[in-house]
Formats: sequence, structure tokens, C-alpha cells
Amino acid sequence: MEIKRKQNESTGAMLRRFSRLIQQSKYLKNAEKKKYRYRKENERKEKNRAIMREHLRLLRKKLDKLGVYGEESFHEEKRKLKQKLGI
Repeated sequence: MEIKRKQNESTGAMLRRFSRLIQQSKYLKNAEKKKYRYRKENERKEKNRAIMREHLRLLRKKLDKLGVYGEESFHEEKRKLKQKLGI
């Protein structure tokens, strides 16, 4: 990508314009994708994550209904749930 300095434009302004153009073109994001390889998780992990997400959703609903929803109570119940499910 090439940028030429406009008349009466400071180098700082030119750099800001360049940075903005790079971000808008998503050139940087594509370069990062190529730099780091994304590995897809195996199916078992995906299924376990989905199961846990569903159980946690129901747990939040249950604790909220009981009126005891708080960070400490939620984390304690979450720990028990993980042990029960073996995840």
C-alpha cells in the first residue's frame, strides 16, 4: 500500500492517515491470520463446551429464581457441576 504526502500535510498527519487506511482495509488482520495458524478444536471439546454452556445457562436461571445468584454461589455451583459432569 502506498501513500504520498499531500501538500501542507505534516508527517504525523500522513502517518495517521496511513494507519487509518491500513485498519480500514483489514490488511493487518489478514497478516495476523497468516502469521498465527488457527487450529480447530476437536469435536469432543466442542461438544463438552456446548454441554457446559447449556448447564451453566440453566444454573444461572435456577440461582436467579432462588434469589441467591452471586459470584461466590455461582462459582461454587459451577465447580460442583464440573465435577459431576467430569469436564
